[in-house]
Amino acid sequence: MKLEEAKIKNSLKILMRQQGMQYQDLAKILRVSTATVKRRLNKGELSISELSEMASCLGTSFYELVEMSKQNMQEAYLFSEEQEKLFAGDLSYLMLFRSIIMGLNFMQIKTALDLKEIELRKKLRKLEDVELIQLMPRDRINQLARFPFKWREDGLLHKAYHHKNLEAIFSVISTRYKTSTYNEETGAICKPFELLLSQENKKGLARELMDVLRKYQNLSLMEMNAKTTRGLTVSGIVHSDEFSIWDIESSVRLKLD
Repeated sequence: MKLEEAKIKNSLKILMRQQGMQYQDLAKILRVSTATVKRRLNKGELSISELSEMASCLGTSFYELVEMSKQNMQEAYLFSEEQEKLFAGDLSYLMLFRSIIMGLNFMQIKTALDLKEIELRKKLRKLEDVELIQLMPRDRINQLARFPFKWREDGLLHKAYHHKNLEAIFSVISTRYKTSTYNEETGAICKPFELLLSQENKKGLARELMDVLRKYQNLSLMEMNAKTTRGLTVSGIVHSDEFSIWDIESSVRLKLD
């Protein structure tokens, strides 16, 4: 059983105890047998929809359940200054390390990052030098730093990563999206907006946007913990504040032509 799923199940059991709910009570609400509930909570794997259904029966949501279980997760690994310096100086090392924590082997990394073998070995030795990995016989890679990770606020990596992220996002917006866009099939969206809101509604908008982001950040965390290679990297930016699009100087407007 995956560690993160076990902790989510444990959080469900804690909520059941707090509410004085027995297995048979939850089974009655779910319209399944008591044995089925016991099996779901103690053996095998549960889908997100099944976990969500159980959470709903306990008056919470799947995403709140994940937040609760995260309190018991291991402390995040803090990158050292030397490690941050390596990543910030060349973000391709961060991509390489990301591939390793996703569970890719040597040949899969070589293909995914389109690297020559000699180049990949050189980069891996750099990661080994800063004690992020240990190179083993037969091209096996032992990961020394374990997920989840965190970096220093306003540190070298924080600044370099977010600068690169913003640069890439604005580049995609200016070249790919000529109009307001929502593609239901692919999930791609670009929706500029201008609203007239009260101060309270402005705060409400910000709270709801943050709730949505936290929801999908939790799903992303589960994908990373599961070391899945099926996940898609999704990037975006949310900025909502008091300004009018008509007041922005033309010199800083995106060139959409």
